[in-house]
Amino acid sequence: MNYKEFPNNIKNSIILLVSGWIGHIIFLYIYFSHRTEEIPEYLFIKHIAMGGLVCFFMIRAKAWAKWICIMGNVLLGLYYCQWAILLNHYNRLNFFEMFVMGLIVLIFSLSTYYLFTKESSEFFKARKAEIQKTDKTDKKE
Repeated sequence: MNYKEFPNNIKNSIILLVSGWIGHIIFLYIYFSHRTEEIPEYLFIKHIAMGGLVCFFMIRAKAWAKWICIMGNVLLGLYYCQWAILLNHYNRLNFFEMFVMGLIVLIFSLSTYYLFTKESSEFFKARKAEIQKTDKTDKKE
């Protein structure tokens, strides 16, 4: 499926999703590079892989990827809220870092919002029906 054929809500969601993941990775890198001498590579590899896979399957318009994206966005939002509360309690965050964390949560929240709209639900239902129809015709042949 071509990206140009997606409804505007899906396009907005994908753009925000990719932006959120890029912001998340950059924020993690900056946070750890200023606070520790050693940046945990396993953390970045896991987060880059997760973000890359979610974005890839959303661009491929897989119906199940919508729900994985929503769950991932909610979990990342909770992760940032917990991180902000804990680190702010120990005075480990400055105002700019808190602002960036809030911005990343806002981006992931908007991405989730666009996935919950009626237009995107109808798109994914139609996409799922289209895939099932293709699978049935392939089995008959």
